[in-house]
This record gives sequence, structure tokens and C-alpha cells, in this order.
Amino acid sequence: MASPVWTDAVEWIRKSGGLVHDALTMDTSRNVKVSESVETGSLLLRIPSASLLTLGSAERAGSQGKHLFAVVAKCKAKLHFPADDVVLALFLAMETANPVSPYKSYVATLPHDGSHKRLPRFWSEEERQNWLAGSPLAERSRADQAGVRTDYSMLAELWKDSSVAKAASLPPLPSLEGYSEALAMVSSRAFGGLGGDGLDALVPLLDLLNHRRGTGEKKDVTYARTDSGDVEVRAAHAISKDAVVWETYGAKGNAQLLSCYGFCLPQNIEPDGSSNDFVDLTLPDDLGTVQLQVGPKAYTYPSFVKAVDLLRQPPKRAQKVPGVKRRRENELDADLDAMDDVAVIDLGDLGEEGGEEEELENDPVLEGEGTSEPRSECEALEVLKTSLVGAIARYSQRGPELVQQAKDNAIPDQQRYSAMLLCSELRTLEFFLYVTRLLQTRLEGGSSNGKEKQNKKKARPSIATPQCSIPLTADDTTLLDRQAQELVTAYVMIRHGKR
Repeated sequence: MASPVWTDAVEWIRKSGGLVHDALTMDTSRNVKVSESVETGSLLLRIPSASLLTLGSAERAGSQGKHLFAVVAKCKAKLHFPADDVVLALFLAMETANPVSPYKSYVATLPHDGSHKRLPRFWSEEERQNWLAGSPLAERSRADQAGVRTDYSMLAELWKDSSVAKAASLPPLPSLEGYSEALAMVSSRAFGGLGGDGLDALVPLLDLLNHRRGTGEKKDVTYARTDSGDVEVRAAHAISKDAVVWETYGAKGNAQLLSCYGFCLPQNIEPDGSSNDFVDLTLPDDLGTVQLQVGPKAYTYPSFVKAVDLLRQPPKRAQKVPGVKRRRENELDADLDAMDDVAVIDLGDLGEEGGEEEELENDPVLEGEGTSEPRSECEALEVLKTSLVGAIARYSQRGPELVQQAKDNAIPDQQRYSAMLLCSELRTLEFFLYVTRLLQTRLEGGSSNGKEKQNKKKARPSIATPQCSIPLTADDTTLLDRQAQELVTAYVMIRHGKR
């Protein structure tokens, strides 16, 4: 049986000149399905431009819309959230509170079950500490929680004191709760580029489709903005009768999925073996942050090299050292492209270290204060290892219990999704810790001979150890070991000129 809010929204779209395929429906559990099979390329939806909620819609909403833009513009530089999102969220909140809104049929389709409170910025500090301790998302969600309040306070004060608002007898801004919920809707439901001029749009009916991504998964629909400003949605392939219709929000990491959408994916990995998850590793001595991602060497090499190069700088930074250069990023890309056909080499069989490192370009090393000297490569790797170990230790939840939580449907959704996020982040940190140890073993072994070299080869680290913060499956161990060997092979060939 079709959901009443779906039936009402379909009628509204059709009366507005749009199209909804007769087979498309939504059940009372909010699953969009097809009641009969549809062929590839079938037009499922055409949503008229007048039914979209965009910045243009807000601007056309009379004196209230124009004043909304003016108020946001006054405090734009101080806003925590993007100004465009703030305008769209306030406009949506106003339309939600308006009983005669032309968008009331759309508003009725939005979830009103409190599901937006799955976003970490709505959690209590106790929940954040229990479920996200150690993850960079804990601090980001804390900042977002405070940012919503600060933004709203500025906006409400400007709106209340505005002579324009008083002269036009405009109603007050929606409540903080109403604004915060609308902002969550915008962050989770807006489609980039469908609002014209590359701007976001809230697209009725299309935003009811749920997300599916990962190895072996595929989206069921494609969509595009037409020359007239309408949004057309077509079947990406044949869809069987009674099948749920899925779309993809794009290659997003679990931190972004949890922060913006309130869920995570247990296997957020693409067919090429690259993870969609990123972890920000903060380096010591104010040397910056490196974004780490697991995958083939094209994904892992640039961030790993960046971390090593940053850590080779002196602990204290003051002024540039003339004449010392770093390798350009496009040259790194060229090196990786040239290696695409190179087989992975067993690291224990690599030859002696050779030659000086190539001259690096375009990123001057910074000289430290006093007599501080740049770190050697080996010292930088040791500091990187210490940083990774420290990052892993900050996670209060680790081990088999965490993996079990990620699979436990009996616990709260927030806790289960948080466990998925922590597993993916720990997997990333463990990978780069393994790479660092593997490279250390390789570089140390390069200066050894005979029996000593054989012993070092036998002592090559393993990623699957009892000390690993999360248990890895046999398949995942094989994948990560291969990707680690590819990365270390690339590093040794590029930086030391030896296979």
C-alpha cells in the first residue's frame, strides 16, 4: 500500500506539470519501489523547476526571501556553516512553519520521526565520548553543535533588529530547533548542481531514495537538470517488479555519511580496492595534518610522502631554508603513472639502498629555531610510527568487541554506526602503521649482508598481529598486505632508485 504522503506529493508534482511513473511508489516504511518492472532508460520522474527548493526559490519568496538573503550576507564571514546552506535551511524552516506553503506536500514527505538526531552534532557529550572517543569526528561534531547555536544567535538578532523586518511586518525566524532540523535536512537531502548555476536543490520524491554504495553495488537511477530547469530521473538499468529503487550519494567516507546522513556503511570500499574513508592524522610540532586513505598506491603514496616530508622538517619552524626543494605533485603523479605496469616486488628481495635522494622541488624546507636540524628519513619514519600508535591509542574502543558492535542490530543505531566508523578509521591507521614498519624494515635491511639480511627478511612485519587494534579477515589481510607492498615498492623505487 502506498504511503499517503507519497500519494499527495505525486498529485502535487503532476498538477505542477511534472511526471511520476505509474510503477513508482513508496510504502509506509519509506521504501521507494516499483510495482512493475521498468526498462533501462525509462523516465521515472520529471520534477518541475517550480517544485524545487533552491536559493532562487528563497529569493523569489517576496520581501521575506529578499530580507533573508540580506541578513545572511551581513554575517556571512562569521558563519560556521556555508552561507548557501544557511539560507536554504532557513527558507525550508519557514516553509515548514507556514500552513499555506506551496511546498507543504514536499514538507510532508520529510521524515518527522526525529531521525535527524542520529547526526553526531545532536548527541549529548556523554554519547559522543562513549561512541566517538578517538575519532576526529568527535571534535568536528562538537564544533558543529556549537556552530549551529552561534549562527542562529547572530541571525536571530539581525532579523529582530532589522528595520526592513519591522516595516514589512515579517514574522520572527523559526525556532533554533526548527532551524537546526532544517539544516540537517539540507545537509542530507540537497543535490549539488540541480539548483542551477552549480547550486544545490531540494528535489521532491528523488530525495526519498536511499543510498547504496560499495563493492559490487550499483545505483538504479541517473538524474540531470534539463535546459528548462526541470530535474529528470531515469532508470540506469532494468529494475525488477517490487524491487527497492536505490541511488548513490557519491563516494563518501563514513565520517561524512555519519555527520551528514546519520548512517555508515560496513564495507565502504570501491571495486578497485580503494576505501572511501579518510582519517586526518595530526602531526607533532604543529607540522600540519595529513589525510590518510587506504587503497592502491595512487591513493596512498601522495599522503604518505607528504607525512614523511613534513616530519623531516625540524621540530620547530621559523624560516625557509634557501636552495632546498621538494618534488612537485605532478612529478609524483608521473612517477606513479610510469609504475602502473610494474609488478609488486617482494620487499625482502629488494636490493641494496642506492644513491642520494633526488632533489626535491617547490616546497622549501623550513629551518628550525636555534641549532635544530632537519630529521633524517629514518627519524621521520620513527616519528610517524609514534604518531600513528598514539592516534590508535586515543580510541577508547578497539578489538573484537568493537567489530561485534558494528554488526549488532540490537544496540542503538548511533552506537552501531559509530562502531562502523571507528573500525574503518582504525583499519586506515593500522594500514599506514604497517606500511611505516615495513618501510623501516626494508631500509634497515638494505644495509645488511648475508645471514643478517636473511634474518631481517624473515622478521618482516605483518599487519595481522595480536596487537592489531581490530581483527582483520583473511581477505582483508591479503588486500591490505598487497596494497602496502605496492606502496613501499613505489616509495623505494622513487625515493631510492632501486627495485
